[in-house]
Amino acid sequence: MSFLALLLSLLLDQALRHLEFLRGPRWFHAYFESLRVFAHNRGFWRAGIGVLLIVLVPTVVTLFVGHLIDHIWGAFGFAFSVLLLLLTLGPRDLHAQVEDYIDATQSGDVQRARDAARELLGSEPPADAAARSEAVTHLVLA
Repeated sequence: MSFLALLLSLLLDQALRHLEFLRGPRWFHAYFESLRVFAHNRGFWRAGIGVLLIVLVPTVVTLFVGHLIDHIWGAFGFAFSVLLLLLTLGPRDLHAQVEDYIDATQSGDVQRARDAARELLGSEPPADAAARSEAVTHLVLA
């Protein structure tokens, strides 16, 4: 059943690529900001409890909902698994991003290659083309 859920999630990920913008981490940032008071507390125990709340609440709720749905009707549990896998595959398609970087590098468009590398790396890429390609390669393979 897990294999089928994974396979269906991967197929849906490819088929719904045009909806990629909906899978951004905005909801997570909003959740974290609402609980920032707990995580940035000066007291060790209060900060620890805050971090546990931030991590455990969504985990326990997801496990409870998944278990409940699975026991009501197995097909709903399967659909819930597919949905969770689809949401956790990432906000962007890594293959498309790497292809964009490769195309820009091969065409000699330095600015587009730097922009693509910046998007992949999440920070300013090295100025040297070889170092930039090495950083992108390391990111993809790591």
